[in-house]
Amino acid sequence: IENNLKAAEARNINTSLTSLGRCISALASGNGFVPYRDSVLTMLLKQSLGGRCFTSVIITGAEAEEMHSETMASIKFGSRCAK
Repeated sequence: IENNLKAAEARNINTSLTSLGRCISALASGNGFVPYRDSVLTMLLKQSLGGRCFTSVIITGAEAEEMHSETMASIKFGSRCAK
């Protein structure tokens, strides 16, 4: 049961981060439509992302070889945010 809960939590986190990435991409491209309603996270961050605020994103990485793919995904996400 604990593994199922962890897997469900990981899925929810990934879904929220994917939605956040779509919002950031839409804002960076200047697209008129930004899909804030795709997740609770993006709805909560709407004013910070699309309003008149300054937003900071901190990306962390790990040196461990087994974390390479996760670190690269974080770097790519940070790169999209910087646009």
